[in-house]
Amino acid sequence: MLLRMRWCVVAVVFGVCLAEGAWSVGRRPRERPREQPREESQDLPEVPAVVMETVLGGYHGNLRPVFRGDPETRVKDKYIVMLKGGATRTTLDRVIQQFQAKVDLVSRVAKRLGVQLDFGEISDVMDQLLMVIVARLPVVGLTIMRTLRDVDFIEEVQTVAMCSEEWHLDRLDQTTLPLDRRQFRRNGEGSDVDVYVLDSGIRYSHQEFEGRVSWSGYDAFDPDGTNQGADENGHGTHVAALVGGRRYGVAGGARLRSVRVLDDLGRGDSSTILLGINHVAKQVKKNPAGRRSVVVMSLRGPRTASNASTLNQMARELVVGTGVPVVAAAGNDRQDACKYVPASEDEVITVGGTSPADGTYRGTNYGRCVGILAPATRVRSAGARCDTCSRVRSGTSFAAPLVAGAVVAMLDSDPSLTPAQIRMKLLQTAVNDGIDLSDVPADARLQTPNKLLHIPDRAAFQPGVTPACRTVWSIKSGGGDGDPASAACNVNETIMGCSSLAAEGDMRAGEFNTDLPGGRQACVAVNGAGGTGVYAAARCCTWPGARCYLRESRKSSRRDAVEVKAKCDRTVLSCDMLVGCSARTETGYTDGARPERSRLFGLFPSALRKCAAQNGQGGSDVTAHATCCKSRDMNCQAIWSEQAKRGENQVAVTCPSDTVLTGCNVHVNDGRAEGAYPVDNKCMARGQGVKAVAICCKRKRGLF
Repeated sequence: MLLRMRWCVVAVVFGVCLAEGAWSVGRRPRERPREQPREESQDLPEVPAVVMETVLGGYHGNLRPVFRGDPETRVKDKYIVMLKGGATRTTLDRVIQQFQAKVDLVSRVAKRLGVQLDFGEISDVMDQLLMVIVARLPVVGLTIMRTLRDVDFIEEVQTVAMCSEEWHLDRLDQTTLPLDRRQFRRNGEGSDVDVYVLDSGIRYSHQEFEGRVSWSGYDAFDPDGTNQGADENGHGTHVAALVGGRRYGVAGGARLRSVRVLDDLGRGDSSTILLGINHVAKQVKKNPAGRRSVVVMSLRGPRTASNASTLNQMARELVVGTGVPVVAAAGNDRQDACKYVPASEDEVITVGGTSPADGTYRGTNYGRCVGILAPATRVRSAGARCDTCSRVRSGTSFAAPLVAGAVVAMLDSDPSLTPAQIRMKLLQTAVNDGIDLSDVPADARLQTPNKLLHIPDRAAFQPGVTPACRTVWSIKSGGGDGDPASAACNVNETIMGCSSLAAEGDMRAGEFNTDLPGGRQACVAVNGAGGTGVYAAARCCTWPGARCYLRESRKSSRRDAVEVKAKCDRTVLSCDMLVGCSARTETGYTDGARPERSRLFGLFPSALRKCAAQNGQGGSDVTAHATCCKSRDMNCQAIWSEQAKRGENQVAVTCPSDTVLTGCNVHVNDGRAEGAYPVDNKCMARGQGVKAVAICCKRKRGLF
């Protein structure tokens, strides 16, 4: 008998069973995610045979039930033991004694067999309102406790958190730290907005969604039609709940549509993404008038010559052709986001990540292709293992849906907004310069927008369109004389200002605006003689009612400091406004460009309508380039900084708060300026002895 028990103990400990003369590896069946906490009245786990013989051999009653909770928040092997109704302190002491007696008995038998068992221990008791035991109970101790007749039931201990908002929501409705722990103020529910989640699917039955989630009709990994966009991975559910979950989401009333383009391992390919986008376009075209849609893609792939032209173009057409805003994750590679798709597409709103301390998320991609930042570190949202599960995850995948939720809220307030106007509103309401970008490589910090997503109170949210501008950077040009770099504005944006900045303190040969095919415009910067490269910075704007055009002067002579001027049109009844002023030279350097007012009868200053370019030392063929706008309600002025002091290499000038910076230039008399660049409403100029000049415009409500 003893020998048989010894073999059985060894067999159970090593998970091997001897049956009908053959060996087979004993595996526990794969547990399916549980829909709700489940009672386990007769479900015995693998218990060593010595316990079965010693404890259960003479036991004829039902084992006390064990209630399982959320697998994401359970505390391993820790249980609450509830005694039956009417139990007293005497009953409680008796249960503890019975438990210890059985532990001692089983321990003695196991010791004789050479088996080491962990029984756990009782840590706390409660005897004031109910008779309760708190204990650590590994499988052996749990089985013993379930045999005690005075026990009513046993339940798993679950982690509990404070009833304050999750940090990602708490951060979005305030402009500074520390977090106030107050309830997140939603400024729009989004019940008339469809959000297409291109991801691994969505768990439709999760309580976060309150029945507002459905299958869009496309599942790339469902050949027999049985899955229908359901989430087998968890990533898509997490993303969807951050857009429109009742607790974790920004827009708690949005209609969420599953477009499954990633499999249960979270993988797909460019063809599944393209088919998903195509499916969304088909669905959007069926929308009734006035119903808007948003797309969120928390995925990324490496950019190649082929997928950049196909996947990005498909995303562009979705935005431009159907008016659907597309929000995408920047990626978690600590690389330039422009190396990945769809993050590198200009028309897509690409989202980088931040941390709770207002630093950058450790893995976030960065650079000029990033449009805005949002929380990405330890973000809690819905889990896919059960209908009440939650999970904490990190990555820009979980920053993008927060921005998508903000877009939904904007469309809830004003369904007429275009994707370009939505982007501008996101930047207008964002927190400026609040994020520590020190973890971003130094050569990418200027191009990475220091803009943290902010969602103002609904009362402070302004529907409609107001004039706004943003800065779009180019990549660095080549190092050859005259090598260009260009930064283009999106469709439905108007280029106003064009600035250039030489790399590594070198010289540049200026910059100019130009028209591109398809109705787009670009700022082109030119590398100077002996320079190592130059950046272009376009000022891209949305200004209701404005119609803008470009004017170019003749070329200058070779004489140092000679000027040429480009002028905006003037008629008897109107005078068009200068909103951008730049200069370029064919060889050598330029002293820069400066905006000028016209003079009535040659005496009295009037509207700002001239752009003057000045030839630098040794230069030739300088041209002035003016960007002019026809608008009845626009008024602009030029504001100059002080000259950079000796030993200083940078100066700045800021536009008044009721104006918008449309143009930013540098000017110096010796042609040695490194350049200028706009940051929000501030114009920065670099170089020895330079001045910065900003063109600041506003809607006309009287003169400046």
